[in-house]
Amino acid sequence: MVPIENAGAGGEEARLKLLGRRLAWVMLLRVALISALLGATLVLNYGTVTFLKAPSPRFLLGLIAFIYLATIGYAIWYRTGRRMLLLSWIQFGVDSLLWGGLAYATGGIASGFTFLFDLWVIVAAVVLGGRAAFISAAGSTVVLVLMVILMGPGRVQPLSDQMMAVTTLRETLYFLGINVASLFVVAGLVSSLVARLERTGRGLDRERIERADLAALHSDIIRSLTVGLATTGQSGEILTMNPEGMGIIELEEGQVEGRMIMDLFPDLTGVLGSVDVSNARGHGVGLTPSGRKVPVDYTVAPLVAADGKRRGNVVIFNDLTKVKRLEADLERARKLAALGELAANLAHEIRNPLSAVSGSFQMIASRPDLNAEECALREIVLRELNRMEHLVNDMLEYARPRDPDRHTINVGKMVGEVVDTFAVSKEAEGLQVDVTMEDKDLEAGLDQGQIKQVLWNLLLNAAGFSQEEDVVGILLAPSGDDMVIEVSDEGPGVPLGDENRIFEPFFSTRERGLGLGLAICKGIIKAHDGKIEVFSGENGGAVFRVTIPRNLPAGD
Repeated sequence: MVPIENAGAGGEEARLKLLGRRLAWVMLLRVALISALLGATLVLNYGTVTFLKAPSPRFLLGLIAFIYLATIGYAIWYRTGRRMLLLSWIQFGVDSLLWGGLAYATGGIASGFTFLFDLWVIVAAVVLGGRAAFISAAGSTVVLVLMVILMGPGRVQPLSDQMMAVTTLRETLYFLGINVASLFVVAGLVSSLVARLERTGRGLDRERIERADLAALHSDIIRSLTVGLATTGQSGEILTMNPEGMGIIELEEGQVEGRMIMDLFPDLTGVLGSVDVSNARGHGVGLTPSGRKVPVDYTVAPLVAADGKRRGNVVIFNDLTKVKRLEADLERARKLAALGELAANLAHEIRNPLSAVSGSFQMIASRPDLNAEECALREIVLRELNRMEHLVNDMLEYARPRDPDRHTINVGKMVGEVVDTFAVSKEAEGLQVDVTMEDKDLEAGLDQGQIKQVLWNLLLNAAGFSQEEDVVGILLAPSGDDMVIEVSDEGPGVPLGDENRIFEPFFSTRERGLGLGLAICKGIIKAHDGKIEVFSGENGGAVFRVTIPRNLPAGD
């Protein structure tokens, strides 16, 4: 039981609601007692024609009518919800006077209805707390003393049809003492009981709050887990699943409970059927509603209740998509490293004999007596030797990249030089070159030779996929602390799914492509702390975008 004065822990509104409920109970109890008294009066006097002419029944009926009217007034006040504590004290004060009137009409201080004073001491303690029991006992004592004082010397005569059971002063004092003693004994007992109930109630409230806090903490922990957590019944039906788990298998709340977990994780079919799953671990896949397979690892443990009985299973699972991707990237990097090392060794072994072959052939080809057919063959061999030399140089450049030697350069001027060289090259024949510079005086700390090589490779790549009279576009623009260089073409674009592969070495979509140019570009840009991307242009073709920080410390 929580006392009214301490119920404010839940706020004023909670205190008023608690007091209102108790007051409603008091009014119902009062009406029940008075209705019982009215019924008894009518039954006892049934058949007596002149019973309403007697003073006692008339007084009792008037008292009962007054209590009914007062209760109606209390109810109207109660409905307003205002000053409920004052309403409580008024009711208990008026009730003490009414019980005094009832005792007066039924024999005075020796009336059997004086028990109502004791009853209302208990009611006051229940409604307003232990302290109210003593206040109610004191108020009832005042009413009893006043009744004795008024009726003793004959100031107030008893009703004419009532005989006084007490006639001597000694008897009067005896009954008064008995009643007053019983009032304060009841007040003390009920106050002690209420205090114990209040302490018990506060303890229960604290325990309830602690349990609620613990439940909230448990819920927060489960919701904050970065792995999936599911609980199942004995047969595998899902009882609960945390938000991370639902996110892994792409389900929403309300779509999980009741489903069989084996439908979502087929690899658990044999595991959950095992008698002992305390150490069940493994890898498998989770099935999403779209049919996508999500690689997962899982741990299964028995769900044991407090009594030691197994209720089901606990399944902890984790999305391995990123791990698998990292493993694939690591394996690809390992293969590329091995390929780079092989390319470097191969290029080194080819370079010396290739130089000897090239020098010897040039001596033979310089003879003046070559006929037309021999001259044509000479041009073919020289062209292929030159291509092989470029291949060897690209292989060495990819396998043994050097660190950037940064200097502050005018990027606009550098782009202009590369474009001018490209425009007069054989690869640019029949093409239109469109250059856009948003800042011709843009400066950055770069390795000029390496960035020129990147731009040249991108222009050659664009030319390789362009037709005659196509436009190759070049854009230079600042972007915050970075600079952006874009090279676009009007060719067929990058096939879907090859956006990342085209930067791998020896991967090319051209029939005679070597697949090293873009790989070298990516390595150079990465060494400059930048990135290179490819995407489809608005009007078709491919757009290669290079983004490099330009606020780097100058090297000189």
